[in-house]
This record gives sequence, structure tokens and C-alpha cells, in this order.
Amino acid sequence: MFRCTECQSTEFQLMLQPGQQGKVEARTNEHQELVLTVNKKEFIADLLFMNQFALCKCCGGIKKWEYFFPKRKIAI
Repeated sequence: MFRCTECQSTEFQLMLQPGQQGKVEARTNEHQELVLTVNKKEFIADLLFMNQFALCKCCGGIKKWEYFFPKRKIAI
């Protein structure tokens, strides 16, 4: 996952090309990676992608993303 360095939010909005047609879906996989599906093609978003195409929903920051993997509690 990713987190905004300005406000620590993980909420984002993708800035797509104005003429972009088709369906775009975002989800996380079992490794907490952001998986995007664009017109039936699937890929894992990296930091370069996020800093080029994602806008923070909370503060409006651009090019402010860092990797963020929250620690999970492991049941023993």
C-alpha cells in the first residue's frame, strides 16, 4: 500500500488521461499490494506509478506517496 507523506492518508484518486475509456478497478491482494485492473489488464502499482498518477483524497497532495505496509498482529 501507499501513504501520503503530507497527511498520512492512504486514500487516493487516480488522475487518468482525459480520453481514457474503459473500466479501472483498484484492490489490495494478500500481500497488501495495490492491484489495478485497467481494461482487463492487471498490474501491481509501484511508487513511480503512484507519484505520477495518484492524488491524495484528503489533502490533494501530488507526488507525495511512500510505501506503507501496516504491521499485522500475528495470532499465536
